[in-house]
Amino acid sequence: MDASGEEASRRFVTFVDSAGERVAGELELIEAFISRADDAIAADLKIVPGSDILAMRRQRRHGGRIFLTEVAQSPYAPPAGARSATALMEAAEGRWFGHSLAVRMSETVRPIVAGADDARVFGVQDGEPLLELTRVIFSYDGVALERRVARCYLGQDLFYENS
Repeated sequence: MDASGEEASRRFVTFVDSAGERVAGELELIEAFISRADDAIAADLKIVPGSDILAMRRQRRHGGRIFLTEVAQSPYAPPAGARSATALMEAAEGRWFGHSLAVRMSETVRPIVAGADDARVFGVQDGEPLLELTRVIFSYDGVALERRVARCYLGQDLFYENS
């Protein structure tokens, strides 16, 4: 297995279809920007609050529909000369894969309901049940590589399975 690309992240796929096949979906990077870590993000990433982070908005599609939207944050902040929109998108596409091998994750799952934005993106009614996943991915040496907060609409064709 390629330990340095999207294939490496497939070990963290927690969605399956009705046949039990893992579903990663098609990843679309919507935007990347520099942000500052609030207390919760800093605690999860084990960095100082207020530190620059690379933030990414992404979504995943399967079967022609969006089933997951997420905001991911990484303690990786590009150098000052590489902060253009293009450079940030390139950094976000590379993510943490070029920096360290991801070997484990910590995840919390909680039920939520769709708000107006979720309803529009997922094509569901306001108030439809969703899952919210907060995931932190760690390197082999315990360094937090990325924190993701995802909103998921599984519909009738996908299931959450963490085994």
